[in-house]
Amino acid sequence: MAVTRLHLLVLCFSAMAIVQASAFSFKPNDKDPFWKSLQDFLHHKGGGHKKKGQCAPLEYWNACGLYIAESKFWQGPFKKWQPKADYHSLCCKLVRDESVGCICRAVTLKYPHVKIDVNRSMYLPQWCKKPVAKGTKCRGMKVYGYAKKKPSGHDGGRQ
Repeated sequence: MAVTRLHLLVLCFSAMAIVQASAFSFKPNDKDPFWKSLQDFLHHKGGGHKKKGQCAPLEYWNACGLYIAESKFWQGPFKKWQPKADYHSLCCKLVRDESVGCICRAVTLKYPHVKIDVNRSMYLPQWCKKPVAKGTKCRGMKVYGYAKKKPSGHDGGRQ
């Protein structure tokens, strides 16, 4: 019994050593288009590889697909459980870096492989806490931006 435990312990330590060694030696291929676009996206700061007033490449918007794509699974009463973009997600990073015009252009284009729920995509700035001027519209639809909540004065005397 003790020998079996010892073998298991040695096996676990060996696996940990292999994983740690492979983690430090991993270097993505810079010529691979996937890794290049991911690297460009992560280092995109509203300026990056684009000129002022120019929108980010459409490939970047794949990060928002989960949140704004129409799905047969999220129909009827289940629609309220469809995931919303988290502030720290790659999608929200892109939304905060882009203008409302670029967001509107990206979500209203026709994509061959996915159908976009345009009504739901109008909430992206709100989910990502991007301030939007009141009354902003995208193709006649209201865009919901982030508005800081005003203190109500009923906080129980807390500062």
